[in-house]
Amino acid sequence: RLLDGYFNQWARTPVQPTLNFFAVINTLGALQCVLTALALLSIKTGNRTANRFLGLTLLAQALLIFVFVMYDTRLFLSVPQLYLALDPVVLAVTPLFFLYVKALTNRDFRFRKRDWLHFLLFFLIVLLLLPDLFRSAEAKLQDYLSELQSTELTIADTIAHAITNIQVLTYFSAAFIVLRKAVKNQPHLGESLPVKIKWLRTLIIALISVSVMSAIFDFTPVARESGFNDYVTPFFLTLIV
Repeated sequence: RLLDGYFNQWARTPVQPTLNFFAVINTLGALQCVLTALALLSIKTGNRTANRFLGLTLLAQALLIFVFVMYDTRLFLSVPQLYLALDPVVLAVTPLFFLYVKALTNRDFRFRKRDWLHFLLFFLIVLLLLPDLFRSAEAKLQDYLSELQSTELTIADTIAHAITNIQVLTYFSAAFIVLRKAVKNQPHLGESLPVKIKWLRTLIIALISVSVMSAIFDFTPVARESGFNDYVTPFFLTLIV
């Protein structure tokens, strides 16, 4: 009934969520993230700190992929209460991955109180969006429908996209630098774990490439209006997983 009430006002907007091939594949990718994360978090041997951070990274990435799927399929039409509620998770993925790289390349690494600063932006955005959680489903649905009909980025959206992309690229780049320094300062690391180091280097480069692609799509009018980013970016993240 809530959707029908807006049908005449938003004639161009589908009143039902849609399902497509990419949504199915990306949902499976999110589930794979969860399963792999649970396996990593349950491991009792090896570098447990690194395993925990990678497990938490994958859990956050599962949520991120799911958010993309919800935008792609317009599932928010059915559950408008979740609109914007899960978006901040993108700001948690990269700090967790950065700490994973630090823990993997330095077995003496321990999470300290100051490391919480890496999540400052994430907690800030969660705090700013907290009042939005208590808004009615009707109000949130109207906001979502307004976004669907919008053809241009607002100043607020532009700033949000810019901050997010800068943070993502900064942390992935920092992770790459940490890896290079670890190999340089600990020559034995590259000799004893060549497969792991090469794998991690390739992974970081892949993540940076996807991040750059996603940033370009965010500010490309045609890609933005067609929702191209909502299924292509999570698809590549799924391939990486």
